[in-house]
Amino acid sequence: MALQKIKNGDLRVGRGEHVQWVSVVHKGWRIPKVITIILAGQGAQFEWFIAVSGHDDHSFPLDIRVIHKAPSTVSRISARSVLDGRSHISWNGRVIVEKGAHGVDTHLAFRTLLLSASARARTIPSLEIATDDVTAGHAASVDRLADDALFYCASRGLDHEETKKLLAHAFLSTDAPASLLSLLKPYDN
Repeated sequence: MALQKIKNGDLRVGRGEHVQWVSVVHKGWRIPKVITIILAGQGAQFEWFIAVSGHDDHSFPLDIRVIHKAPSTVSRISARSVLDGRSHISWNGRVIVEKGAHGVDTHLAFRTLLLSASARARTIPSLEIATDDVTAGHAASVDRLADDALFYCASRGLDHEETKKLLAHAFLSTDAPASLLSLLKPYDN
């Protein structure tokens, strides 16, 4: 599912349905996108893996809302971004577990690797839980290339640009579904 082609809107996942989205993003957008996933039926499942490689002055504004309305629903959103140049992301993720939606299992994670001093990331995951008997978690991280990783690669004969590509590819590939790995070309700016 290409994020550039996703319009603002809702996706309803019904009883017993399982929806998987995979997005590989190489080009940004300016107008913020708002996507709401509604897990409306018991046993509904939604999984979304997002891989972003931003460069130049690409912008990626996105608000994701996941609403668990029914019991025993599952959601997993894992986003990995590698940003270079003056690219930036601004992502808000909110998971809402409504009253009576017992047995929900949900996780939301935004991970970002900055390759330049001008790249920026603003990622805010949040949880609103109105019931008990829920397994829920969220995470966000923003890191730069580690000096020891750069040194190690240089000591093995890789130049700085090759090292950036190698480490960016490894970062994007972590947590990626096996079927996606062949699509994640080494980072190329």
